[in-house]
Amino acid sequence: MPAARSDASTPISRKISRLTESRDLWKTKYRMLMTRCRVLENQVRAVEASRNQWRQKFRDSQDLKKS
Repeated sequence: MPAARSDASTPISRKISRLTESRDLWKTKYRMLMTRCRVLENQVRAVEASRNQWRQKFRDSQDLKKS
């Protein structure tokens, strides 16, 4: 097995640059996913509120018919 040569190694500055770029990419991806998640959570809340409102209107109309 050939011994690794120290002069053939990737320079530290290039490693740091690539790691920084990689970190920035996953942070951006995470931010986008969290934004999408918040939008979907708000949408779910709005739909649930709307359904509850329609259910209440239906119950109120059924109560009026019984009277």
